[in-house]
Amino acid sequence: MEKVYKIEPKALKKAKKALEAEDDLEGEKQHINQWKRQGFDLRDAESLGFKEEGSYLYVKGSEEFFEENEEEIDYEGVEEIEGEKKEEVTQKIKEEKEKAAQGMGTIFD
Repeated sequence: MEKVYKIEPKALKKAKKALEAEDDLEGEKQHINQWKRQGFDLRDAESLGFKEEGSYLYVKGSEEFFEENEEEIDYEGVEEIEGEKKEEVTQKIKEEKEKAAQGMGTIFD
């Protein structure tokens, strides 16, 4: 399952804090950051070629992952997108990752 979220500039700092938080394994309230373990791509909209403010978060995970962790980024300024826009963002992120991987291959040839 793939999901894409649009993150408004006002929510970016809070979203990054949730997505990039370190695991806390001490004390009574232990917390493992499943977003960090799952892996995600967070890209500025302009860097993907969109003429708009904000960022896009792309995550590939199981339905169970989203059911258990989506609430951590469920707040004003973060919205799941679907349809044509989701497909366009997903394609651009995948293309960017592929180009980066090809570039790394060239370095080691």
